[in-house]
Amino acid sequence: MATQAQSPAFLTRFFTFTGKSLRILVYILLGTLLAIWLFSPLAIRLGLNHVLDEQNLSIDDNSIVRINPFLARLSIEDLVLHENQEKVLKTDALIVDIAWLPLLQHEVNIEAFTIAGFSINSQFNKNGQLQKIAGFILPKATEETDTTSAEQPVIPWRITVNESLFSDSIFNLYLPHKKQAIALTHLNLRQVELSQQIQALNLALQVKVDGTTLDLTSDIKLAQGLGLIDSQITLSQIDLATLKSWLPDQAALKPLKGIVDIKVASKINISTNNVDIVKNKIDIKLADIEYTHEQGDILLRDFALSLSDINVNLYQGKPTAVTANIQQHLSDLVIDQLPAPSPKITLAAFDLTIADLNLEFENGLLSEANLPLITKLSDLSTVGGPTPDMVSTLTQFDFSTPKLSLLFEEQRPHAISMQSKLDLHEFKAENANGILAHFSGISLEELAVLGAIEQPEINVSNLHIKPFVLSQVHTIAPSKTKAIQASSNDDERAIVADSVKTNVTVNETVTNETVTNETVPNQTVTNQTTAKNKTEKEEQNTPTSAPAINQETLDVTQTSAESTVELPPLLSSNGITISHFNIDQQDIEIGDIALDHIEANAFINAKKKLSTQVSLESQNDTDEPELNEEASASTSAAETETSAQKPAMRISLNRFELINNAVINVRDESINPAYERGFEFTTLSLGRISTTEPERETPYLIKGKSDRYAVIDFNGFIKPLAKITHYTAQGHIKELDLPGLSPYLKGPLKHEIKTGHFDLGLKVKIINEQIDGDADILLRGLELSAANNIEASTIKDTTAMPLNMAVGVLKDSDNNLELNIPLKGSLSDPSFDGLSGIVVLLSKKAAMKAATSLLMDTFVPYANIVSVAMMAGEYALKVRFNDLEFAPKQSALTAAQITFANDFIALMKDKEDTQINLCAIATPADIDLPAKSVLTSSQIAQLNKLSQARQHAFKDYVSQGGVASARILLCAPTLDNSKDAKPRLSFSS
Repeated sequence: MATQAQSPAFLTRFFTFTGKSLRILVYILLGTLLAIWLFSPLAIRLGLNHVLDEQNLSIDDNSIVRINPFLARLSIEDLVLHENQEKVLKTDALIVDIAWLPLLQHEVNIEAFTIAGFSINSQFNKNGQLQKIAGFILPKATEETDTTSAEQPVIPWRITVNESLFSDSIFNLYLPHKKQAIALTHLNLRQVELSQQIQALNLALQVKVDGTTLDLTSDIKLAQGLGLIDSQITLSQIDLATLKSWLPDQAALKPLKGIVDIKVASKINISTNNVDIVKNKIDIKLADIEYTHEQGDILLRDFALSLSDINVNLYQGKPTAVTANIQQHLSDLVIDQLPAPSPKITLAAFDLTIADLNLEFENGLLSEANLPLITKLSDLSTVGGPTPDMVSTLTQFDFSTPKLSLLFEEQRPHAISMQSKLDLHEFKAENANGILAHFSGISLEELAVLGAIEQPEINVSNLHIKPFVLSQVHTIAPSKTKAIQASSNDDERAIVADSVKTNVTVNETVTNETVTNETVPNQTVTNQTTAKNKTEKEEQNTPTSAPAINQETLDVTQTSAESTVELPPLLSSNGITISHFNIDQQDIEIGDIALDHIEANAFINAKKKLSTQVSLESQNDTDEPELNEEASASTSAAETETSAQKPAMRISLNRFELINNAVINVRDESINPAYERGFEFTTLSLGRISTTEPERETPYLIKGKSDRYAVIDFNGFIKPLAKITHYTAQGHIKELDLPGLSPYLKGPLKHEIKTGHFDLGLKVKIINEQIDGDADILLRGLELSAANNIEASTIKDTTAMPLNMAVGVLKDSDNNLELNIPLKGSLSDPSFDGLSGIVVLLSKKAAMKAATSLLMDTFVPYANIVSVAMMAGEYALKVRFNDLEFAPKQSALTAAQITFANDFIALMKDKEDTQINLCAIATPADIDLPAKSVLTSSQIAQLNKLSQARQHAFKDYVSQGGVASARILLCAPTLDNSKDAKPRLSFSS
C-alpha cells in the first residue's frame, strides 16, 4: 500500500520537473531567438567588419542587417558599403522569408524575396574581365583542381519561390573606356519550382540602358525537360549612337545613328522527339537611320519588318518544316554615293509581302521553298551616274508572284516554278540637255518561269509598253511674236504659236504633267496634229502630216532668258503590245507585235548632227585596264569553242503590225536651203519570220504619204533568213515633189530643179544578189535652172551638151519625160540597158543616160570623184573625173584629198582596164601673185616644180594603195592664169 501511495507522488514530481524543464528550454529558446533578433545587427556588423577590413571596405553606421528567427526572415535596411568614401554597394531594403520545416526534407521554400533601392559597382580590367564587384577583389582563375577529395553523393534539392520582386536597382559597370549604368526597374519571379524533375518559372523583367528599355516576360513549364516555354521580349528605343562605346575603334558600324525597336514573341513546345516553335512573331523597326562613311552616306527615315505566324518543326534536332508570313515596309531612303559621278539614290517607299512562306526539309537540308510575294516600289530617283546631271525617276513599280516555288539539291536551288505579274508606272531619264527616255508605263499580264534554274523556260503574256518618248531636247524658247513671224505660212504660224505656248517652261512645264494611257508623255504639237482619228483617215482616204516646226523659230539668238522649249522628240509612240513571247534553252518565240502610232523627228543641224538627239556630257577620262593579249586570245578561243558546241537558237516572230499611223518628220539644215519633209505611213505590216523556216516567204506591206500629196504604196515578199537573198517588191511612189530634193541634186546635176513631180512604178525581184525587174519613171513638168551660175563655167568642152537642153529635147508635148528602165544584173553593178517608149531611139538613149547620170552621181560609191556630161555630137554621156583642188603652195595631200584618193583607188581596182592621164595645173596664187600676172621663166619653172610635186604626191599614194603606176600617165604641167582659177589636178581617160 505504501508503494502504491508513493507512485502518484513520483509522477507528480516527474511531470512537475519535466514541465519546468520544458518551460526553461522554451524560455532559453525564446531568449536565444530574441537575442538573435536583438543582437544580430551587432553580431553581423562585427563579423562583416573583419571581412570588410581585408578588402579595404567599410559598412555605413546606419546600415542594419537583422535576422528574425521568429519569422525566418532576413532583413536589411539602408545597407551601404564604402571603398575609399565611394559607395560600392547600397540597398534600401531587402527582405527574405524562408520556411524552416521544408529544409529538413531538402527543400528550400522561399516564401518572399524583395529587394528595393539596390545598387552595386562592378569593375572590369582592360581585357574586359570582371575584376571587382561591390569592392571585393575576385580571385584569379586557376587551372589547379583538387583531385584527392572523394566525390560526394549529390543530394537532390527542390527550390520553390512563391514570389520574388526586385525594383529600382542599378548596376554600375566600370568598363575600360566608359562607365555604364544598367537600371533594373523590376524583376518579378513567381511560381518558381526547380528540381530534377520539374522546372517552372513565371518571370517579368524590365531593364533600361542608355534610354533603351528591355521588357521580358516568360512562362516556363517543363517536366523532365518536356513542356512549354512562352516568352516575349521587347527592346525599345535602342539608340545606335550609344553602341559606339561598346564597339572597337575600327568597327564599321561606329558611324551608324538611329533608333531601333525589336519585339519577339515565342512559344516553344518540347516533346520527346519534336520541338515545335509555334505562333512566333518578330517585329523590327528602324527610324531615322544615318550612316556616314567615306564611301558615301545612307539615310533611312523608316523601316519595319514583321514576321508573324512563324512555325518551326524540329525532329531530333533537325528542321522538317518552317512556315511564316513576312511583311516589310521601307520609306524615305537616301543613298548618296561618293565620289561623283556615282549616283545619289532616293526611294520614297518599298513594300514587300510574303504570304504563307513554306520551307520543307529532308534530313535537315532544305529541299523545297514556296515564297509567294508581292512587292511595291514608289518614287525611286537617281541623280548622277553616267553624267553628273543625269536624273532618273520611277514613279511606281509593282511586282506580284502568287506562285514561286524553288527545289533544292545540296542546299542549292536547281529548279523553279513561278507565275508573276508586273506593272511599272512612269519612268523618266533626263539631263540638262533634255529627256533621254520617258515611259508612261509598262505592264506584263503574266510572267511564267519553269524548269532548271540555269536554263528555265520563260513565258510572257501580254506585254504592253504604254506611251513613251525617246530623246527630247530642251532648248531656249524664242519670243512668241518672233516665232510666229519666222514661220512661212499661216498653218505653220499657228502650229509654232501653239508649240511655244504649250512647251515653254516657266516654273511649270509640260514635263511635269500627269501622263495618261491615252497621251504620250511630253507630246509636242507635231504629235498632236499628226495623230489623227482613224475614222477620219478612212473617210478622207488620204493621210496627212502636219508640217514640222520651223527651226528658225528655235534660233538661240532670239531668246528669252527666263524660258525654255522642248523640241519634238526624236521618237515617240502611243505604245507597243507584244501578245506573248516564250524563251527556253533553244527557242525564242515572239507572238504578235503591235505598234500604236509612232513619230520620229530627225532634225539635222548645220554640223550634220541630230539636233533632236539628247547629248550626254563627256565623262572624265579613265585609264582602261590593259588586257593580256594571250589571255584574251585564249578566252576568245574558249568562247568560240563553247558557242560552236551550243546549238543555234531558234527565233521566230509571228507578225508585226502598225496601229494608227507612223509619222517621220525630216529637216536638214546642213544644206542650203534647208530641206524639210514629212512622211506618214498608215500601214506597216510584216508576216511570220522563223529561223526554222528560212525559205518561208514573209509578206510585207507599206502604205503612206509624204507631205500633202505624195503617195507611197509597196508590197512584196522577203526571205530574210534564207542563205540565198530573195526579195520581191512592187508598188509605186506618186507625186513626189522634186524641188524639195533640189538641194541634194544640184551638186551632181550642176542644176537646180525649179518645178517637177516624180512618179515611180516598180516591180522587181532580187534572187541571189541578181536583180530583175522594171522601173517606170514619169517626170512631169520638170524645169531646171543653173545652180549658182556654175553651168557656164563647168561645161567648157564644146562637145558637151547642157543637161537642161538635153531634158528639153526629151520632153513630150505635155511637158513630161517618161522612162521605162529594165533593171538587170548584180546588186553591186546593176545594168539599165534596153529601152522602150514612144520617143525616138536617140531621145530614148539620151533619157536613159540622163537617168543613169542622176542615179550614179547620187548613189554610186564614186560620185565624189566622177561627174557626167552630155556629148552634143552623139547625145551620149561622157564620164569625167572631178578635179582635185589644192590650196596655194600646198603639195602634200590633206585628209579630204586622201579620202578622194581612196575612192580613186577603189574605182581603179573596180575598172582594171582604165588608164588615167594625170595633169597638174598651177596658178599665180601658188607664188603669191594675182591672176593674169605676166610670169618670168624662173617663176614658170617654180610653178612647174610645184605641179610635179603634186602629181608625184598623188601618184605615189595611189600606187602604194595597189594601183599600178603604169596606169597613171603624167601630163606636162600647165598654168591657169584666169580669174578665180584654183590650183588643181585634173584627170582624163
